[in-house]
Amino acid sequence: MFLFKRLLLYFNLIFWIGGLEYVRLNKTWAWWFLGLAVVLLFLTIFDFTKKTFNRRFFNFLITPLIFSVSVFGSLLFVFVDLYYHLIVLGSGIFIYLFLEQILNYFYFAVRYQPYTLEYFSFYWNMLAVMAFSSCLFGFYILYQFNVYLLAGIYLALIFLVTKEIFWVNKIEWNKYALFCVAIPLIMFELFVVFSYLPSSYYVNAIILTVIYYVLIGLSKLFLQEKLNSKNLLSHLIVGGVSMLVVLFTAQWI
Repeated sequence: MFLFKRLLLYFNLIFWIGGLEYVRLNKTWAWWFLGLAVVLLFLTIFDFTKKTFNRRFFNFLITPLIFSVSVFGSLLFVFVDLYYHLIVLGSGIFIYLFLEQILNYFYFAVRYQPYTLEYFSFYWNMLAVMAFSSCLFGFYILYQFNVYLLAGIYLALIFLVTKEIFWVNKIEWNKYALFCVAIPLIMFELFVVFSYLPSSYYVNAIILTVIYYVLIGLSKLFLQEKLNSKNLLSHLIVGGVSMLVVLFTAQWI
């Protein structure tokens, strides 16, 4: 049984990298690959979480599912082969590592380090936010999709990611429910505002990810009663410096 689970873990990595590399050569298979990747991920999480359809299963599914679909979507706008290969390889490794932590959490407790899922989930969700932000801005800038339709999708994705971060940190729903409304609405408004700026979809995505990082990081610390002047200052410095670097190095349209 354990051998099968390890093989399933490796198969996810091989299928993701091999499939996306094949899609690069033959784009007619792109949507078939995405459908199969989603099904494979669904079945893997279901197996790793002890084959039970419950809230825990769906919460564990949120991050890898959004991340995978978002990376796939963002790759549609990557035209340089080297960047494409690096993103495919990097995202495949991230998927492997996250699935491995879920497997260890349920079946190999000795290998699981405390709070690994919490930290891994937080930073992986930041990558997911950046991926689906660039993807949605790409659809707006290059294909002229309706900005409010895309902003509505963005709102839903931010809600799911926010909910998962609070849940995996074992914060009770009644404490973070208001934050699951406020943060997505703030990001929704920022998405609409940034869609009118003369900047590329990568710049917009990075800036929104930095803002989300500050918002969710401070909110999490506040709900855990760990927020202090030092944490506040560190988040603001990281966010401010990151924003300045992006703004001064960006190529504006």
